[in-house]
Amino acid sequence: MEKYLLTSMQQGILFDCLKSPSEGYYIQQLVCTFPKGLDADIIREAWKQSVKANKVLRTRFCTDDSGDILQFFDEEKSFQFNILDGDTFDKDTFLSKQRSAKIDILNDNLWSVTLVCSKEKTEMIWCFHHIILDGRSHSLILEDVFRYYNSGSFSK
Repeated sequence: MEKYLLTSMQQGILFDCLKSPSEGYYIQQLVCTFPKGLDADIIREAWKQSVKANKVLRTRFCTDDSGDILQFFDEEKSFQFNILDGDTFDKDTFLSKQRSAKIDILNDNLWSVTLVCSKEKTEMIWCFHHIILDGRSHSLILEDVFRYYNSGSFSK
């Protein structure tokens, strides 16, 4: 497995995260609202396909023998996908807890998707750490996810 040095930007983010782990500065949250809902099974499969297609979603971090932090792409990387009941959901509390959670860069998932389903709508909350995605790349990932979702065909 090939391992790579962190970019200068990633090194700066890592430094800040180690200094203030629960500040939430680098936790990005994107909330998409779908008034007509989403098919949970299909969107989960669309995310799986996007994980296969985009190495950045399989990014993991480790230390080498000298203690330096490196990154690599995990071929077996799973992701956190949750479905919650929208009728009992407190979005502000949920988003606040996500932002303030301490993240262990070496061991924790660096992104997750949560679907909040109610009779009126579905909200998809995508939370990711800025150490793996920036503003431009996250929009490209979403394009992929919805291309897979709308195609409805998946290779398992």
